[in-house]
Amino acid sequence: MSEKGLNSDQKLYSSHINDIFDTVDITIHIEDIGGFDLDDSDNDGLDFEQENNYNVVNFSFDNGYEDEALKDIFKEIKTKVCADNSNEEKRYSEKRDGWSAFYLIKELVEKIETQIKEGETLFYRGQNNNWSLEPSAYRSGTGGYKTEYRDEFDSIYKNIAYRYPEKVKYYGLGKKKRVFALAELQHYGLPTPLIDLTDNPFIAMLFMVDGFDYKIFSKNSSSSPEFDIFIIDKEKHSLYQDVPKNRNNPRIDAQRGSFLNFENLVIDGSVEPIKRIRVLFKNFDDAEVESANGTESNIQNAFDGLASDIKLKLSQFHYDGSELYPDFDKYLEYTKSRYRPNFVKARLDQ
Repeated sequence: MSEKGLNSDQKLYSSHINDIFDTVDITIHIEDIGGFDLDDSDNDGLDFEQENNYNVVNFSFDNGYEDEALKDIFKEIKTKVCADNSNEEKRYSEKRDGWSAFYLIKELVEKIETQIKEGETLFYRGQNNNWSLEPSAYRSGTGGYKTEYRDEFDSIYKNIAYRYPEKVKYYGLGKKKRVFALAELQHYGLPTPLIDLTDNPFIAMLFMVDGFDYKIFSKNSSSSPEFDIFIIDKEKHSLYQDVPKNRNNPRIDAQRGSFLNFENLVIDGSVEPIKRIRVLFKNFDDAEVESANGTESNIQNAFDGLASDIKLKLSQFHYDGSELYPDFDKYLEYTKSRYRPNFVKARLDQ
């Protein structure tokens, strides 16, 4: 971080965002199938219940992306996804061998893992809306923070360390242990120059669907749950920062936590871009069709079905919020929230 503070770093980040990340967007197109009568003609008169109430209809990406190895992976998956959707009779029947979004992301991760080079590692991030990728301390405007916060960040941190020395220690700029303290501050909710990553795709998927609320999502038609895959070389990419186990902060270990530390951002003309595959979701049919009761749309049904299905698949792999929050207070909060009527909407605090 420069001596001028986080405002200077924020401007550096904003002006070089295209140098920092080499991003390709993937869109998974889904549609609600709750309104269709599934074909049960070959089911001996038994009621057939499809596992998902949505279809993954298409898989699209930017054909202009320059990484040919990744493009070949995307093309292969697109072919698989579209295979059962070209036949309308099969598309809405138990005969279809359609994709769950969970297994589609899993397939994508596994394919990319086969292509990474020696020294590279995959890291992931999930969020329930496609907010811009920036540290919380850099955010301005509505939902962000005043310029004064960034100007005074180091003084704020130093004051916290003075008042609560049993919780966090102060380390000056450039000190190796400074990131440990920043991670601790972020754990307690203070905006920092860090962005959370995990080396576990299931944990990232959990964060992607947790707290998803279509009514909030639908206010912006371009919004979407988001799953990011980063291909990082720890030697070349100075932004990457792991944090060793900390008995005072077991959540970092439980979430398999690592960070992008933007205090390490130095632009000298030789930045090594981090490859970023950003997975988004979109309704296949942009036209919103009212359901019979007039209060929900087919689009809402599709997205709510998507979130519920991914949560169910994750639970089958033994991933839920209680595993991510070993801290006593957070575990009790999560346990309590499970018995509230709106538990599906309960949000984890990343």
